Amino acid sequence: MVACNRSKRVNITTRRAILLVVCFSIAVLTTYRVHLWLSHYTRLASKMMISAYDEQQPDLPFPLVTVCNINPARGSELYNARSVNPVTRGLDYELFSDAYQGRLSENALESKLLTSVYRLMDQASHQLKDMLKSCTVDQKRCYAANFTKSILPPGACYTFNGMTTDFDEFQLTLDPQSFDYLIPNQGFVGFRVLLHTRGDPLWAMMPSAVYAGPTFHTMLRVVGLKKIYKQQCVTQRQWARCIHQCMQDMLHKRCQCHLSGK
Repeated sequence: MVACNRSKRVNITTRRAILLVVCFSIAVLTTYRVHLWLSHYTRLASKMMISAYDEQQPDLPFPLVTVCNINPARGSELYNARSVNPVTRGLDYELFSDAYQGRLSENALESKLLTSVYRLMDQASHQLKDMLKSCTVDQKRCYAANFTKSILPPGACYTFNGMTTDFDEFQLTLDPQSFDYLIPNQGFVGFRVLLHTRGDPLWAMMPSAVYAGPTFHTMLRVVGLKKIYKQQCVTQRQWARCIHQCMQDMLHKRCQCHLSGK
C-alpha cells in the first residue's frame, strides 16, 4: 500500500514537472517571437512612414488649387438678349450649344462660323469676380485678382497664385451661378477642384478632379508621403521631378505617348 502511494506521488510530480517544462518552453518561444517581431519592426521604422506629423511635413509646399465651374459658359452672355438684331440674338447660344454637344449647326452665318471659340469661351465663361464670395489664406483675405484664368475645353478655370510663402489652410466660398447654366445639361451644378503642382497640364488633371456641389461644405486634406528610403533623401524639387519622370516613363510604356509639361 505504501509502495502504491509512493508511485502515485512520483507520477504526479513527474506530470507537474513536464507541465512546468512545457509552460516554460511556450513562454520562452513566445518571448523570442515577440523579440523577433519588435526587432523587425524597429529595422523597418526608418524606411516607412504613415504619419501626417513627420518632421519634414512643414517643409512640404502647398499644392496649387484650381477651380472650374462645371458649366462651360453663361447662357445669358451667349444669348445676347441686348442685341437689337433679332437674327443674331441667341445665335451664339445655339452655335456654342451645338459645338459643345457635337451637333452640326445649320443655317449659321459665315461670320459666326469664323468666330474664335477661345475668345467666345473667354467672354462667356463664368467670371471669378462674380462667383467668389470669400477667400482666405491662413485667416488672411485673398481676392479674384490673386487667381490666373485658363481656358480649357470644359470651360474656364482659375488657379490661385496669390501667395509665394507656404501656408496651411485655404478656404473659398463660391457661387456656381446655376441660374445661368446652359440648357440642356447633365444636371451637374458646382465646381471641379484640382490640386496639382506647378507645370502640371490642367486638362490632364481633369479626371482626378473633386466635384464640389452647392449648399455643401467640401473639405480636402493634403498630406505629403514620405520617401521610402530615408537614407537616400533628396530635396522636394528633385523628388517631385523623379516622380514626374517615373509617371512619364510608365505612360510612354503603356500608351506610347507623353504628357506635355505646359
